[in-house]
Amino acid sequence: MSAPHADLARFHDALGEVEASASGLSWARERPWRRETHLWQEQGLPVVDLHDLDVKHARRLLRSLDLEALESGAVCFVTGRGRHAISGRSALREAVTGILADRAAREGWELRPQGAGRLVLVTDPERAPSVASGRLGPLFWLAVAGFLALALWLCLGAPGR
Repeated sequence: MSAPHADLARFHDALGEVEASASGLSWARERPWRRETHLWQEQGLPVVDLHDLDVKHARRLLRSLDLEALESGAVCFVTGRGRHAISGRSALREAVTGILADRAAREGWELRPQGAGRLVLVTDPERAPSVASGRLGPLFWLAVAGFLALALWLCLGAPGR
């Protein structure tokens, strides 16, 4: 089983109680929080979507996850941007950012925003996929080498000219 799939399987097992409790939220009939729809992986990165949870349930979710044991070295949390918040600020995003930032500081991890409504927690940069760690992948470096070779060839002139 690949690292993000193993992490997702552990998350799925750990979050049963959060799913059951979240079914009592006032909006759960229209927008239920379910493990099957709110956990997935993208480019080797496990993703936990916190949409459809309130702050209380998001805190509970974060306490339920064993982040030290991440096999993939990183996880992405989708908080949203707070477009529906009356104040214009997302209480969910602020709470999750605060909890994860405190934890990251204590553990020596890195927390980085990824777009307007996502946070990536990197617990092990060596194992984290490049989409999480910000490292440039081998295809990028291959393209750079190809570009430099082409530029050198053009500057020196084509052989036989």
